[in-house]
Amino acid sequence: MGTLICVGGKPPGPAERRLPPHLRGPYEVGERHRMTYRLGCHLWDGRSKQDLSRALHEWSPKLCTVPIGSPNDPHGDRESDIDRIVEDVCKLEPCKKGATPLSEESYEFLREAAASVVWGRVWKGRRGKGMRKMLAYCLSTVARHGGTQRPEGIAFDTSERQASLDTRLSRETVRNGLDTLCDLGLLRCLWKSNLLDQASVYLLPYSLVPGFSPPVSGTPDSQVVQLFLHLLSLRGAS
Repeated sequence: MGTLICVGGKPPGPAERRLPPHLRGPYEVGERHRMTYRLGCHLWDGRSKQDLSRALHEWSPKLCTVPIGSPNDPHGDRESDIDRIVEDVCKLEPCKKGATPLSEESYEFLREAAASVVWGRVWKGRRGKGMRKMLAYCLSTVARHGGTQRPEGIAFDTSERQASLDTRLSRETVRNGLDTLCDLGLLRCLWKSNLLDQASVYLLPYSLVPGFSPPVSGTPDSQVVQLFLHLLSLRGAS
């Protein structure tokens, strides 16, 4: 699907040479800005705002049926729309990719966990719904950004601040939700940060899906990733 421009004088990495599986597009007018924002979040790794803006301008013709800022763009300020998206993206913590790419079996595990645990379980009351949203957030975070495959599950990191921004829940609700999920054995805390804005390390245990066998190495099928993320988005949890 083409190659990204060189960012900071360096050639683009493997993850930037094609659109991520959950952003296949092309997207019509009305969806473009939201999906460009999601792509910006995917690419945001601490680079400068200028580099991120150039990357999104480069990707816009591939992501959108009518590129943002093109002469036939029917909406918005053509010069500053992407710049406003960049400003919003850079308010978030930079994305840190997983240490190892997830295998296709890992995405099957995430899909089964979403179907059987997130939506196949009865979550009572407001507290239960908050825990459900937090577990869906953990699954979605691993699916989008990857994690480290371990014999007992998939390790990933997140901070209370980032989880609160992504789920639109209060930090207290996020903290209580993560702690309760750990108490229930649906999540394990491998390392707990004492700072609110510093990431803690968690583990999604394979025991979430009874009978699931630890995955073997391999490249994930992009359709598996898309189906999983679509499942979460249908239920309003992405």
